[in-house]
Amino acid sequence: MIFTEPMLRMFAIVLGRDAENVTEALLMSGVVQFISSHDFPVESAVSQLQEVVLPAENESRIVEARKRIENFLATVGIVPDIPVGIDTTASSPADLGAINRDLDTIAVDLQKIRDRQRLLQNDILKYEEIRRQIGLYGTDFSAASLSAHYSYVTLQLGSVPSDRVAALQKQLGSIPAVLIPLGEEAKRTHLFTIIMKRDREQFSAALSEYGWEPVQLSNELQGAGSDIRTAIEEKLSGLRNEQQKLQEAGHALIIGKKELLTGEWTALRIDELRLKIRSAFKQTSHTVLFSGWVPASRQKSIAALLNRSTGGRCHIEWFSPDRTSDLHERPAEAPVKLGNPKLLAPFEMLVANFGIPEYGTIDPTPFVVVTYLVMFGLMFADIGQGAVVAAAGIAGSVWFGAGKKALRNLSFLLVWCGASSMLFGMLFGSLFGFAVLKPLWFDFHGIVTGHAVPSAGISSIYDILGITVKFGIAVIGCGLLFNWINLLIKKRLTELIFDKAGILGGWIYAGGIYCAAFMISHEYRSLPEIPVLFLSTVLPALLLFIKAPLHAYSHRKGFTAMMLLDFIMEWFVELLEVFGGYLSNTLSFMRVAGLGIAHVSLMTAFFTIAGMIRGNNPDAASVFLGGLLIVAGNIMVIALEGLSAGIQALRLNYYEFFTKFFHGTGKLYQPVSLKETNH
Repeated sequence: MIFTEPMLRMFAIVLGRDAENVTEALLMSGVVQFISSHDFPVESAVSQLQEVVLPAENESRIVEARKRIENFLATVGIVPDIPVGIDTTASSPADLGAINRDLDTIAVDLQKIRDRQRLLQNDILKYEEIRRQIGLYGTDFSAASLSAHYSYVTLQLGSVPSDRVAALQKQLGSIPAVLIPLGEEAKRTHLFTIIMKRDREQFSAALSEYGWEPVQLSNELQGAGSDIRTAIEEKLSGLRNEQQKLQEAGHALIIGKKELLTGEWTALRIDELRLKIRSAFKQTSHTVLFSGWVPASRQKSIAALLNRSTGGRCHIEWFSPDRTSDLHERPAEAPVKLGNPKLLAPFEMLVANFGIPEYGTIDPTPFVVVTYLVMFGLMFADIGQGAVVAAAGIAGSVWFGAGKKALRNLSFLLVWCGASSMLFGMLFGSLFGFAVLKPLWFDFHGIVTGHAVPSAGISSIYDILGITVKFGIAVIGCGLLFNWINLLIKKRLTELIFDKAGILGGWIYAGGIYCAAFMISHEYRSLPEIPVLFLSTVLPALLLFIKAPLHAYSHRKGFTAMMLLDFIMEWFVELLEVFGGYLSNTLSFMRVAGLGIAHVSLMTAFFTIAGMIRGNNPDAASVFLGGLLIVAGNIMVIALEGLSAGIQALRLNYYEFFTKFFHGTGKLYQPVSLKETNH
């Protein structure tokens, strides 16, 4: 778990007749990261091998169909996953033609719904514009308002034969129009109409067809605005209800096809992975050769699996990453498999966001668990607030399905952070900002507010700052140690000694820490004795000068007078980086104490303001308002301080810890597996 998992390169030759069985066996195992046949050197002994001819349903068509299914299912929030324990040998190849026909049918049905939704949306927008116009220009339908040149709506009054009103309304169903019946006279119904000016020609043609006769607006019809507004709102409500029903119909269509779609998706996914494996094969007339990376712990099981699937008709060779094979002229770069338990997946995500460690080097994930949670707890120490953060994380882990891996990991990270906050809240005696519990370590609130009883040797802000500085020294020291181990593994001895994060850099850092501690213990009045000062800082600084000449010598460069000046300048800059860099790195951890102090101070401010609201003689209203302020303060602190603490803990890990040893140039191990993430 501390180092990346050892990997082996597998080269195997099987008979062509066993290729399908081998494909199924390798797919079920899910542990081989295949080396593409294109990576085999042309000059190698197998240059005459041919690519395996893949089926007509090539991978791109399968992927396209799979993604179409995923898009359909995504509209109802379904993320397909291959059932656990599925036997791929019992599954027949997907019928791509039939699947595409099913998808085309669903697409046509959905398109009809979406076309109708689009028309409804256009009508809704038009009616909303009419409503806006009436709101702007009023509902006094006098002759002046009817002819208003600045209005986008046309208002008309007229009559049509009563027996043709229903047919007229049906005919005008495609045009956003408000038709208000005003009464009947001599078998003619009087109508008041509102339409958009841009629809006037189409509207007028329809009116003429149904015997429309315009009527001059009478005084009795003034002030009918409330009826018009009601009619518009009713029309909008009807359109929106129909829009909602169409939305539900679209969802019901996909949900009704869920079993069909997920089954077809599974078949396509299996075929896609089969083709991915077969694309790594090369063949002769009778044999097939393939190569891939396998965790060393799975060597025996994979060998046994291939022997079973071929009846013992296979030849397998294994190579460590630092060895060459007949197919490769130089060692290949092994992929990196991080062997952490699932419980640490959130922290592995944080490491992977920075980069993948080089193969064979230290995986910092287990150490990040400690450093991240300790820093978060020191900055955000509160039992109640931590419980809220943990509860939010638990809710998120339930809400986000397996298809949203990153969000689930982030939710689990919140659970970890909430637990850390609760632990440090107990150490400091804080519950939702109230210092009501007896601290198990020291009274953080009392120290910040100035009324703490000294305990555990912590009695002032400077003591709290000292805790974070010491923690920072420990973190930086671990980073240097990890760098030395990594350089030893990679046999880069020159860097091990002369790098600023190497032995000499660590020597200077340790000497600087000793000198600083000596000065503090002597109240800043004296330095260590000259021999000690020389051995702790001056000697390693002088030895660091050897780095530049040694580098020039190793590259067979001739020495000149100007080069000596370059060596001195390079040495001087290196010393500035070492001394200044390590000093700033260490002091940077004081921000942990700073945010912890800010957390306490902010809660104290809310309590102070709440006390001012309640006053000396509090009544029910002032008590309620004070309590409401404290609740709001806790919510704000959880949101802002929690986010700030998480970001700062991550920053300190990345820039003060990882930069000492972590290069992030590895390539993640990605085997062809049914568990492979694709969404």
